[in-house]
Amino acid sequence: MDRYLQELLENDSDVTDRLKKSLSYASDGAIRKTIEKRIENSKECKRALQEGFVPIGLGYFARPDITSKCQKQDEESTLKSIPEEAKEVWKKVKATGIFKSFYVIVAGSGGHFLVGKAGDKHFFITGWLDSE
Repeated sequence: MDRYLQELLENDSDVTDRLKKSLSYASDGAIRKTIEKRIENSKECKRALQEGFVPIGLGYFARPDITSKCQKQDEESTLKSIPEEAKEVWKKVKATGIFKSFYVIVAGSGGHFLVGKAGDKHFFITGWLDSE
């Protein structure tokens, strides 16, 4: 796992370096803004990788954004149902400021995953099974 994370860090550094070099050639404001945003995302991802968090792919059906009132109620209900051990992990990770958002993905097998978003990537934080 450490080797995998190290490879991701090196790859991310290469991409960031190339983006920084290309920024000096970008004259269009929209293109510069896009490159700057990608550099910022890369920095956020790098920090999560350096702390040992593993990036995951969410797939087509996972929606991390919670925007509607109904989804906010679902979020509150989910937070109430998180086991104490997972809440403690979440509180510790939240205090680091690494992730800009958190959410729970419910697996079909009764499992749950707490995921954080840093930059444009999603990272596994902890998981648990239903206690029913």
